[in-house]
Amino acid sequence: MKIYDPDRNIITDANALIDLPNIQKGKVHCYEDRSGDMWFGIQFRGIYHKISSTKPFHPLGHSKKSNLNLSHYIVKSIVKDRNGTLWVGTDGGGINLLEKGSQKFRPFNANGPDKLTDKAIIKLYQDKKGRIWIGTYLDGIYCYDGAGKLLKHYTLPGAEKEKWNNYVFDLIEDSGGNLWIATCGGGLFYLDISKEKIIQSSFPVVAGKTQSIKPFINALEYTSDSTLWIGTYNGLFAWNKKADTFRSFQMSNGDFVNEVIFEVKQDKSGNIWIGTLSGLYCFKQGGKMQRFSTEQGLSGNSVMAIEIDKKNNVWISTTKGISKFDISSGTFQNYYEYDGLPCNEYRPGASYSDENGYIYFGGVDGLVYFLPDSITNNPVKPNLIFTSFKVFDQLITPNSKNENSILKYDINETDSIVLNYSHKSITLEFAAINFSVPEK
Repeated sequence: MKIYDPDRNIITDANALIDLPNIQKGKVHCYEDRSGDMWFGIQFRGIYHKISSTKPFHPLGHSKKSNLNLSHYIVKSIVKDRNGTLWVGTDGGGINLLEKGSQKFRPFNANGPDKLTDKAIIKLYQDKKGRIWIGTYLDGIYCYDGAGKLLKHYTLPGAEKEKWNNYVFDLIEDSGGNLWIATCGGGLFYLDISKEKIIQSSFPVVAGKTQSIKPFINALEYTSDSTLWIGTYNGLFAWNKKADTFRSFQMSNGDFVNEVIFEVKQDKSGNIWIGTLSGLYCFKQGGKMQRFSTEQGLSGNSVMAIEIDKKNNVWISTTKGISKFDISSGTFQNYYEYDGLPCNEYRPGASYSDENGYIYFGGVDGLVYFLPDSITNNPVKPNLIFTSFKVFDQLITPNSKNENSILKYDINETDSIVLNYSHKSITLEFAAINFSVPEK
């Protein structure tokens, strides 16, 4: 079968554009529906469906959905360096690099062929100087200077006695160039750049509380007002060193203080978005805390990572898909595997936004990236089909020969139905037909 392009006046083999069987002979009937999809009825071969729209989600990973060959299927961290190389940290397969224009990942090998290749890379972070900081599971942090090709290793204080000090969960740079280090068991540290020394940070006891911040820290965010936001296994804290203030946050019912926090992000309006095991929270500029869950449309209550797009919309990865919160309408739109995602389950803190507006999320089967503006809702309303009609829970079938039959023809071909006064209970069942994503 051939396709004629009148604009370019060329004829192209259909198989180059559409995955159809090799047709040597027989009839082919083509039909374009109102959404632009093409349908092909092929003699002795059946019906083939070509969806017109392109998939906005681009999976990269370890599975059959990608041929880029990540070293491990679970992605824990993502960053892109100044050369446009994508760095991907995995859960036991080290770091994978996808250079700009390349079609395949390669392992990161610095200072020797085996350095970091079998480690769990929990966090990748690029500082203002372009250096890549690497947080690991039980092996502290590494610093890679792309210009000098150097890899420096830092062991956190006290790790020789308490191994959890070296379990680095998050990294962030403050306005003074110091690097803050969140650990899962050792508390909070910072690397004093001027002294090249890692120092363990301590906090005062929160007013009205019997204990201070616990040492299990999952997420850090440094905002323009010099506040360090700290997401922990026992709630959210904010420390402003300049103002010498330290606050804990909780809902009015007191439950939020004990939340497990996996992500903290500030949007362009100054609101703080918080990802927890029981939903998404927004701490607004006026001091109000608002919670969102599956009841409001979120894909899953276990929020793993958050990114803010250029229009200030909030993108959320969960253990049950990816959600977009439209900041103008206050509504959620959810996306799943059948929309083109590599998986539905994503990992804590595994996200990144690049300078071109692309958003990345890492999960249990590789990672996915997409341009938010390329994702649009289908403007074509699906056809509504009645699937059954019941009276007193009894299915009514059409019978044109019986004068007493309620339905003479199929209900979808019936203009009107006449019922008598005794038909007090009726049931209509229907379906919205969409062949692009029938699961939705």
